[in-house]
Amino acid sequence: GGIDVFQGDGGPRLTCARAFVDNDRWMAKPFFASGLSQLRYHTESFAVEEDAVKCVVDVTGSKGCGFRYACEYRFGADGSVTMKNSVEPFGVMPELPRLGLSMRLSKVLDNVRWYGRGPHENYIDRAASSFLGVYDSTVAKQFVDYVRPQDNGYKTDVRWVTFTDRHGRGARFTASEPMFMQALHYDWEDLYFARHQNGQTRWRT
Repeated sequence: GGIDVFQGDGGPRLTCARAFVDNDRWMAKPFFASGLSQLRYHTESFAVEEDAVKCVVDVTGSKGCGFRYACEYRFGADGSVTMKNSVEPFGVMPELPRLGLSMRLSKVLDNVRWYGRGPHENYIDRAASSFLGVYDSTVAKQFVDYVRPQDNGYKTDVRWVTFTDRHGRGARFTASEPMFMQALHYDWEDLYFARHQNGQTRWRT
């Protein structure tokens, strides 16, 4: 039988925030001042066609700048869903820590397998020690316990990634070009606003 891939309404959503790391905390003040840490989503248009759904969403921060996000979903006979995304910024933009899609997957999809750089975390400016390959892990093991909690666990040059339950059921994600992937049990706010972690990986603010 099938399973729920997303938690509630946790499907793909355009986001631009992440927890800042020690080397880029200079970006934090202008980013928070821009209001982009608090996004509002307003659907401008929504259309259902024979094999596709098209929508345009106004994604605006609390200070007025934001993005016009157009997305198209096409549904294949094999059960696949193809997304086409277009993003147009408006207003005065700060340096963005990231821009991409965030999803909240079902908690049972804790097994992660990817074809990309690994097995440890790697970023575009420090990926030389990570090699292309197929790696198996869990979402829980993606977390890197820095003394000062910050963004962690990214994988670069990912061609595809699967998230499955203990029975091997789940979902596979691919992109038109190598992508960045991060899978954690924490939201970015949990990491950024924590001062330190204790031995139970609970956060103290």
